[in-house]
Amino acid sequence: MNNTQYQNFLKWLELNTDLSEKSINNYVRGIERVTKDLCKLEIIQKSLEEIKCGKELRSIMNNYYF
Repeated sequence: MNNTQYQNFLKWLELNTDLSEKSINNYVRGIERVTKDLCKLEIIQKSLEEIKCGKELRSIMNNYYF
């Protein structure tokens, strides 16, 4: 999994967890899928990794679930 928008997340998982490479790749693919789905629903316009504000994350959650 070399060409991902979530390289920082992947690297963090590698350095800070004991997860296997397969599990790390599964997590990264999962977050990529969530990002794609949220973009398709027009709830977000950028990657989740770019969101730094908790208030913005809560707003995304509210838009998705409610």
